[in-house]
Amino acid sequence: LKDDKYLFNKRDNKTTNYPGYVDPIGGGRDDQETPYENFAREVEEESGLSMIRTQITYAKRYPSVAKPGKFVWFCVADLSQNSFSDVRWGSEGVDPFTTTLEEFIKLQNVYPTFIEKTKEYLKTKDL
Repeated sequence: LKDDKYLFNKRDNKTTNYPGYVDPIGGGRDDQETPYENFAREVEEESGLSMIRTQITYAKRYPSVAKPGKFVWFCVADLSQNSFSDVRWGSEGVDPFTTTLEEFIKLQNVYPTFIEKTKEYLKTKDL
């Protein structure tokens, strides 16, 4: 979003993995969605913000920790034309907030796999 801030929320208590932990917007793919289609759908479902493929500034595939033999994608999109007041939170997650990535990785209750992925992204951002 504006001011180099990123969207996050706490995982709700309905989730079986790390309820109450902080993570960025995202989620599992539906049927045969591409990683882009999945990310765009999750962004819209969870924040009400629309995006197009060219707004994705970073995407990297990782082996899934939860589902061995499968893969997950970590994506970052530039939605800097939007501010926090433009966000319309969906029914997933609680306590939405924005922060810098540097502050995000210092939080105590971050969903574990996102700390290292975010640090990797920050290294590429500094290039």
